[in-house]
Amino acid sequence: MTADTEGLHRLHTPDLPDRLADIVFVHGLGGHSNNWDFVARFLTGHDIACYAIELKGFGKTEGVRGHIDSLNVYIKDVRRLYNIVKREHRRLPVFIAGESMGGLISFLTVIKKPALFT
Repeated sequence: MTADTEGLHRLHTPDLPDRLADIVFVHGLGGHSNNWDFVARFLTGHDIACYAIELKGFGKTEGVRGHIDSLNVYIKDVRRLYNIVKREHRRLPVFIAGESMGGLISFLTVIKKPALFT
């Protein structure tokens, strides 16, 4: 688990020399970024780098458990993680996947800015 200077918590896989794509995972209600570990192990074996966001109020984040004022908080954090991934690997496609509430957050992120995820 790493945290950037603004407190965005995320898990990511080690650098893959023959990386084909990147994927951002968004966990569901009551979940945390480690929920994606089994999928990440499979995908990294196929040269796809994985990033899993730790939504505010879950996992090792600070603050009130499971509380935010708006889903826009999560959408902005997912976009921030996208920007980190894209900055590190400009030429590769970035995909997004979510489960449960994370699926809704992923959907809302994409419909608000479809060009981000390919």
